[in-house]
Amino acid sequence: GSPGVFCRYMPESRPWGDAVTLVARPLCNYRSYHHTARVGRWEPLVHVAGAAVVIEAHPACGSLLLLFSGAAFEPDPKWYYNMIYPEETARGLDDAEDHFSPGSFTATVSAASPGYFWAGPLPAGKSVEDLARQLPDRYEESRRMEARRRRGILRSQPVRTGLGSVSGRLALAADQFVIKRSSGASIIAGYHWFGEWGRDTFIALPGLLLCTGRFAEAREVFLRFCDRMRGGVVPNVLDEGGESLYNSVDASLWMVEA
Repeated sequence: GSPGVFCRYMPESRPWGDAVTLVARPLCNYRSYHHTARVGRWEPLVHVAGAAVVIEAHPACGSLLLLFSGAAFEPDPKWYYNMIYPEETARGLDDAEDHFSPGSFTATVSAASPGYFWAGPLPAGKSVEDLARQLPDRYEESRRMEARRRRGILRSQPVRTGLGSVSGRLALAADQFVIKRSSGASIIAGYHWFGEWGRDTFIALPGLLLCTGRFAEAREVFLRFCDRMRGGVVPNVLDEGGESLYNSVDASLWMVEA
């Protein structure tokens, strides 16, 4: 439910003891998924607060928090140039990018005492110290919430199924394309280049939400696109780049079919 990412670092047990020193250097960027970025595209403003780094005025989320529980942070701002993306090379797209790194985190981690890292928006009204102290609990609670959510998806199947079954695995794989907006559920056309597309949504909706018994979410998707219809035409591209595009003659027909 949050636009961020957790990482847990936990080495496997070793006969001679499993505590290791971990040095983690995050690479940061700001861009649309349609583009690559170079030095000069954005000017990161870095504020160090103990085991945390806040990149202020990040255009995507205001203030971007990088937090490693129990770690020491060493400021060492630098740019990493010309990271090559082989898939983009193969597709004939822009394939090189520069990344900013504010420095490195150093922590001692073990199987009994993992390291927890969080990157995401800085929550309003909370101190960095409190966030660092709560990070392991937040991680574990997020894992429990996700496990409950996945069990709920499996329980919603018209035919009782389990995670080990083909239908169960398909239901959870399909769930990756069901997203949450402020107005409710929606469907994303594909990762990582596409957002909400009317044609793709209603071709996929029966398999993603109707066959899987997720009828309340299906209703939210229908309502979201109906609210944005213009002259009876369903948007082909919804809110990508701040505007919707009504350039598909068949998206409305696919909605009727769905």
